[in-house]
Amino acid sequence: MDENKYNVINIPREILLEILSILNSKSLSNLSKTCKFFYEFCKFDSFWLNLCKEEFGIDKLGNFPNFYTMYTGILYKYGWLIGYWAGNKSTSGSLIHLKFDPYKSSIIAWKLIATNKSLNNYPWSKDPLIRLVYTEPELKYQILFCIQYDHNQHKSRVINNNMLYDEVKGDEEFIIREASFEKHHESELWKQEEEMAEERNENIIEQYNCFSFGNEKFYKFWTLKDKQNENKRFDGIWVGDYGDHGVEFLLLKEYEISGYLSATKITGDINVPRGEISWKCNLKDQVRICDEKEWTGKISYRAKTKVAYEGFRNPDEIDSEVIIVSNDKLVVYWYDLAEMTTFVRVV
Repeated sequence: MDENKYNVINIPREILLEILSILNSKSLSNLSKTCKFFYEFCKFDSFWLNLCKEEFGIDKLGNFPNFYTMYTGILYKYGWLIGYWAGNKSTSGSLIHLKFDPYKSSIIAWKLIATNKSLNNYPWSKDPLIRLVYTEPELKYQILFCIQYDHNQHKSRVINNNMLYDEVKGDEEFIIREASFEKHHESELWKQEEEMAEERNENIIEQYNCFSFGNEKFYKFWTLKDKQNENKRFDGIWVGDYGDHGVEFLLLKEYEISGYLSATKITGDINVPRGEISWKCNLKDQVRICDEKEWTGKISYRAKTKVAYEGFRNPDEIDSEVIIVSNDKLVVYWYDLAEMTTFVRVV
C-alpha cells in the first residue's frame, strides 16, 4: 500500500484552501507548527485577509506587505481596541475613537470634541415663544496615543506624547491592562449590556471591554459592526446642543420589541451626567403630523426627557415630543423648557 497516497499534503490544493479558510487564527497558528509544509501553507494571505475582514472589517493593505503581517504584527494583540470608547471622567465623561490606519501602520486614539457652529437661536414658526436651537456640529480630533507597527522588528509599540513605550519591557501596561469601569451610580449606558451578560453568565468588565489611560478608564460601547442591522435606522452616535453646557455626545439605540428609541449621554454635564438617559420616545405612539414650515409633513412621537438640578439632584422626566426629520436628524421639543433642539448623527 502506498502510504503517501493518503498523506494530507496530497489533498488537492483547492480543497485544502477551502478547509483551512474556516479556521481561526489560533488554529492556523497551531497547524503551522506541525510541519514545514503547513508552516508555509498557513501563511497563504487569503486566510489572513478573511480574518482581518471578519474580525475588524479591514480589507486594505496600506503599507503592510501582506495581511499575514498585518494580523500577526498588530491586529492580533491590539485589534480589540478598534472602535468607540466612553470615558468615566466624573459627570462629563469623554469619547474617544480608536481607528486603524493601514497606511500609517498604526491604531490611533482620537479624542472627539464637538462645538456648535450655529450660534443663533430662532423662534418657532408655530409659536414664537418657543426657542428653536439648531445643532451644526464642528468636530475636533485630539490625538491621545497610537500603537505603531515596527516593520523592521515585526512588533508594535505604544507612542504617547512622543515618548516610546517598548512592550518588551512591559510598559504596554500603560494601555491595555484590565480596568474596572467606575460607572455613574444611575448609569443607563451599560445597563442593557450588563443584563445581557448576566443572561450569558458573563462579566462584561474584563480586559477586552475596558482599559485605562492617564486618570481615566474607558469602556467599549460601539463599533461599526453595530450598524449592520438596517432595521435599527437610528442606532449610532449623535450630538445635541445643551445650551450653556455645550454640545454633548449621545448613543441612540432603537428597541424593536418595545418600540422605544433611547438617547443616552456619552458625555454629560453638572445637571445630567454621562451615562444617563437624556430622552426616550415611543415610536409606536404618534402625537401629530407636523404642519409648521420647519418640519412640514414630519411625524412627531410622544417622549420623556430627563432634567435635574446641579449635581443630578431631584432628577425628573418631563413630557416632550420627538420629531423624526430623517435618519440622521431629530428634533426634541422640551415642553416645560419652551425649547426645541435638533440632534444630528455623527456615526
